[in-house]
Amino acid sequence: GIARIRTLIIGDEIAIEKTAQIAGKAAVSAGETEIVISTTKVKSDSLIYVTPTTKADSLTFFIKEIKPGESFTVGINNVTDPDSTASATKALEFNWLIVGQR
Repeated sequence: GIARIRTLIIGDEIAIEKTAQIAGKAAVSAGETEIVISTTKVKSDSLIYVTPTTKADSLTFFIKEIKPGESFTVGINNVTDPDSTASATKALEFNWLIVGQR
């Protein structure tokens, strides 16, 4: 069901079922430039948040592509030359979270 709440204050934690397909952990492997995250929960207007959990040096993550109802692609590029394609020199791990809009 849907609940409409104007203000929500949470005291201890927010938990998401692992099977919900709206959050997870992933990594761009060494030598790769992107990774595809399969999830039926992504929509064309989804807000996707990516948080690095390993040091990425001069590389940054971005959402390269969204395929609604199927997947999204996280790419990496070099902060000093954002127009160039960069590959990971080591596995770059990150957490991801999809937030829907209404």
